[in-house]
Amino acid sequence: MKQIRLLLGLQRKILLNYLKHQFAGKTLLEIAFGLFLLLASAVRFHNDIGFLWIHAQPAKLIPIFQNALFAVFFLFVFAFQLPAQKALRIPSDNVLLSLPFNENELFFFRFNALLVRLSGWLFLLLLFYLLAVFRFPARSPAEPLGQWAALSLGFLVTAEWIWAAVQIFGLLFLRVQTWLRLIGVFLGEGLLFFGLAVLREPLLPFFHPNRNFGAPFYAGGLFLFLALVEVNRRLFGLSLKKELHLERKSQSKALSLLGKLAERPLFFFPVQARGILNLELQTQLRTNTALKPVVLIFILILLTGKLVSTSATDFVQNSLFGVLVLWIFLSAFFFGSEEVARKSLTFYKNKPLDFSMIWLGRVAALWCLFSVLNLFYFGVMFLFYPGQPIPLWSVILLFVFSFSMGILQTNFHLTLLQNVRTGEYIYLIFWVINWVFWFVFPFLPLVLLLGGMFAVRPARTRFREMEETWSI
Repeated sequence: MKQIRLLLGLQRKILLNYLKHQFAGKTLLEIAFGLFLLLASAVRFHNDIGFLWIHAQPAKLIPIFQNALFAVFFLFVFAFQLPAQKALRIPSDNVLLSLPFNENELFFFRFNALLVRLSGWLFLLLLFYLLAVFRFPARSPAEPLGQWAALSLGFLVTAEWIWAAVQIFGLLFLRVQTWLRLIGVFLGEGLLFFGLAVLREPLLPFFHPNRNFGAPFYAGGLFLFLALVEVNRRLFGLSLKKELHLERKSQSKALSLLGKLAERPLFFFPVQARGILNLELQTQLRTNTALKPVVLIFILILLTGKLVSTSATDFVQNSLFGVLVLWIFLSAFFFGSEEVARKSLTFYKNKPLDFSMIWLGRVAALWCLFSVLNLFYFGVMFLFYPGQPIPLWSVILLFVFSFSMGILQTNFHLTLLQNVRTGEYIYLIFWVINWVFWFVFPFLPLVLLLGGMFAVRPARTRFREMEETWSI
């Protein structure tokens, strides 16, 4: 019992530190950006959900309510895989492994960590059903709350299924080559996406605002949840015995080879710039934790575009805007952490590197990453619609936009290298301002973008003033 109390106290401190870190900056910015997009949509479009919510009849809102909740469930299924994987990966230098905890106590800690991550999704469901209390006719206010409890139980069961699938996948692919493991991940994600797409119609009735869930549903869901908890407990113990918790370091050779291959097409670059390109590529692929989820979202955008499009032109029109927005967020993630920025600055200041070589190498590295994804986008389009011409304007737009964004992000990054988190915020705010101006002055954002791209001289001046001691 003493160990359980110690684990709960440790988890409480971790949770409080996590919340302080998130709500201190990034989460507030993301909430503000989301509210801005919501308000901009409400002003821009007369048939948005806010207009319908106020003026339309409840019967017309039911499909919107159902589809919105299904979208939440869809995002939850894909997003929850990340904390499930993190719950498995206990690094060998983790403090938990140095404390006198047995396998069951470690599982208890990780199980509670997953429940904490799940609480945000359950709160989002609660907001939907609190709105349903006021907007949809019901026999009593307790009925929507009962529906929320039923769907929350469904989310709990789904979370346990996801954790079980992640653990089984890890055990099966423990001794498999990295490339084969990646193929398995993408195949699994694709099957999961198409499975949810096929089951959409059967699942929609569960999100009806007036649906009644009987006692057998609650009893069956609770039994399934407890059974899956026991399955996951056994899988977790097996994972520890198989040393699945140890960190892998076998990717360094593959990343080094990838960096050298990226240098080949840019043989005409100076040697120093190619070295920075190699270093930047390896740094991003090793430390950028957002790269994998962004690639996953990118694949989901492509699959969704395929489902709703009948030609290559339709595919471009239905998916290209989402890809451009995703590239903006991906470029923001290239700022990295403060620790990585500190190491980069120390490296730059201790080497006889000219600013132009650093700038050119980093721009080339970001453009290489974007170019690989862009080529994948058009390659998938060619496979989806063989023989159909790919709109030339989309090719020019995507590659020019990626190149321009690489320059813009590099200027912001090198200008605020000692304030990397502030640089990320200012960069996103810059894009918000561009969004606002596009509504008011359609061509003014182009001037701002060009100004940011050509702001190399201020970046160089600021970079030369930086000290290796990390002083501001």
